Amino acid sequence: MSSGSLIALELKRDNNLSGNVVEDFRGQAGPWDYSVACELHPHSVRAKFGKSTVANAIHCTDIPKDGVIECEYFFKVLAGRQGMR
Repeated sequence: MSSGSLIALELKRDNNLSGNVVEDFRGQAGPWDYSVACELHPHSVRAKFGKSTVANAIHCTDIPKDGVIECEYFFKVLAGRQGMR
C-alpha cells in the first residue's frame, strides 16, 4: 500500500454536521484512476500528487464500515508493532 513514509489520518465528522465524511473525503481524493483524476478533477489530491494509477498518492476507504477496520489496522495493529521494536 505504501512505497515510503506515510501519514495515517482518522477523519471524523462532528455530530452536529450533516453529510457523509467518507463520500466527502473521497471527493477530495479524486477518482481512483490517476489519469481520470488529472482530466476530470485536476484539483484533487490524486491529480496533484499522484504519479500513476498504482502510485496515486492517497488511500481512502470505499465503505464507511471499512473505515473502522482500517483505522484499527493503522492505529492499533501497526502501532503495536512499532512498540515491539
